[in-house]
Amino acid sequence: MSQEDFPQRDWRRWATMFGAAGLGAVFLVAGLTKMQDVAGFFHDIEGYRTFPPAVAAGLAYFVPALESVAGAAVLMVRWRRPGAWVLGFLLAAFLALLAVSWVRGLDVTCGCFGQRTAGANYPLLLGRDAVLLALAIFVFKGSTQPPKL
Repeated sequence: MSQEDFPQRDWRRWATMFGAAGLGAVFLVAGLTKMQDVAGFFHDIEGYRTFPPAVAAGLAYFVPALESVAGAAVLMVRWRRPGAWVLGFLLAAFLALLAVSWVRGLDVTCGCFGQRTAGANYPLLLGRDAVLLALAIFVFKGSTQPPKL
């Protein structure tokens, strides 16, 4: 290994740390917001017309808790990789759900941050979640050790 390798690796560690901070914050806020309005999030899930009511009710409680725990995990070095993996899985699943809903012509409310807006802007939602998925992958791949101070 040459001397030039060290600045590159240090830059990646710092980028991973800041990416994890942003990713964790987004999902902590999203999860906690949904926990404050479980009934509203249940209504959002039902709008996708994909899950039976009993499953949608379970998801309305489980998904926000999982987002919050995984978001907090990403903020801790020891749990960063598993947290990023869980968030990546959630984002991939949500991307698929959004794409299918768009193809089906549904006008869904995202439910991401407790927003109740009419008219889904699918390109914006898909783009935002694709960027977050890329960030989750970057954090997962770059999470080996904290940057050296």
